[in-house]
Amino acid sequence: MNLAPLEQALAMRFPDAGVRQRAALDALLTHGFPDRHVERWKYTRSAPYADYALRALAAQQPGNALDNTLTERLAQWQQQFAASYIIVIVNGQMNTAHTCLPSGVTMTPAIADRAAFKATPDDALALLNDALPTTQLTLSVADNTKTDAPLHIVHLSHAQNALAQVRIDVDLQPNSQLTIVEHILPADCKEPMHSTVATAQLAQGATLAWYRLQQAGGDALVATRLDAVLANDAVLDTLTLDVGGKLVRNDLNVVLAEAGASVNMRGVYLINGQQHVDNHTHVDHAAKDTTSNEDYRGVLRDHSRAVFNGKVYVHEGADGTDAAQSNKNLLLSDHAEIDTKPELEIYADDVKCAHGATVGQLDDASLFYLRSRGIDSDTATQLLTFAFCREVIRDIADLPVKTAAERLVANEIPDFTALDLAS
Repeated sequence: MNLAPLEQALAMRFPDAGVRQRAALDALLTHGFPDRHVERWKYTRSAPYADYALRALAAQQPGNALDNTLTERLAQWQQQFAASYIIVIVNGQMNTAHTCLPSGVTMTPAIADRAAFKATPDDALALLNDALPTTQLTLSVADNTKTDAPLHIVHLSHAQNALAQVRIDVDLQPNSQLTIVEHILPADCKEPMHSTVATAQLAQGATLAWYRLQQAGGDALVATRLDAVLANDAVLDTLTLDVGGKLVRNDLNVVLAEAGASVNMRGVYLINGQQHVDNHTHVDHAAKDTTSNEDYRGVLRDHSRAVFNGKVYVHEGADGTDAAQSNKNLLLSDHAEIDTKPELEIYADDVKCAHGATVGQLDDASLFYLRSRGIDSDTATQLLTFAFCREVIRDIADLPVKTAAERLVANEIPDFTALDLAS
């Protein structure tokens, strides 16, 4: 594939490109986009992302203004979530008129050059984002800051061929606490592409919750990546909920760099038609007494396909590691497909590690139990499917976010009207 237009676009749109942008582009031009011979892309095609990027670069890039429809949608969304603190991103560009940050959190619209990616053949989407970003943000949380409500990052799209690429760097100082809720809302255009690359640095005792609710639409291309490094006793809690997207790729990489660090990683994907969702996770236990817990669940219908590849790497000397990894899937169609591969690689002796994957249908005994209580077959199936997904989202502390996640799940279960979620 000819990627020369990427270099031309960088020269035109970023004439003063920094070291990192130039290094990212050079690496992308060298390696190209991965094919299925690359292990981490064995079951997912990267070509649609490359095709879209080249097509978008040839088109005029839209602005970040909100039209009446998007303004009304944003107001309804803000009321639903009782959102006090928000960052609004339209077509990949920040709309500063709607920005409101918690006390103790500062934002820098541009980021300084950092070390370039150590490029590998499967880093193409992150390199593309780094070479041609549309929005770059650094969020810094001061020492001992405890925010009183989540910070919502809302993505809206209304222009076709908009290359919406967002870079977010989060820096939490010691004993600080922040919850980020990232929403990718349905687009008002055909075939949008959304890409977010984020990094998080958690100092000693810091706590970060990052919940991503993705409902971009059935024909959207979505790519997300979060790279986090945790110091002593830092805690990271993540949730990825996918109910939209024609092609979705989520990468989550966590380094538990110092003793006492812990991460809780959760994911839910409900897909139908010919949707394709790929979740790749990697946890490095690099220090003693670190903990990771991972629970990803999927519900697949029609001809949809999901991929899960989770790896836990326990380094030599990382004694006291406690790692659990689980991927459970319900296939509600004979044509749906899941490729699941949980992995453990352990180089320490005193550890507690477990992993597992299940692929199947609803439990017959549970269905029989509900039927015996007078519940019809369809309603019993709906209730058990909802309960299967709710296990992952039930511990969300913020009630509006938890309720919204439950409703997103419920709306993806056909004819699901038997349960009053408000109760």
